[in-house]
Amino acid sequence: MEADLWNLIDAKANQSNDFLSCLFAIIDDCSTLNLNKFLLMLWSIWNRRNDALWNNTLKLTTHVKRKAMEVLNDWQLATELRMQHEHGQRADRCLLWHKPPNDFMKCKHQCCRDS
Repeated sequence: MEADLWNLIDAKANQSNDFLSCLFAIIDDCSTLNLNKFLLMLWSIWNRRNDALWNNTLKLTTHVKRKAMEVLNDWQLATELRMQHEHGQRADRCLLWHKPPNDFMKCKHQCCRDS
């Protein structure tokens, strides 16, 4: 699945004349899961850039990818638990909210696709 996403990005980058047309072409052709991965990876890269610029810290690329996947997994679990709750199903596990660490940043994205 990850290879499919990078193949799509590569193909759209080669077909596009500028960043915005490339970005919207990727968004139009991504599955929901790949779109979420792509957007969270962009957020992680941006976060890494800000850390380097403002905090003079450079995180490893593996850290950037791991952080994006952790956020995606947490988001998917929260969405699944919310759906179970909305449909009256009992969740098998109970999650407790904990205050996020000081370096935590919330990234919210909403997309609208035309059919």
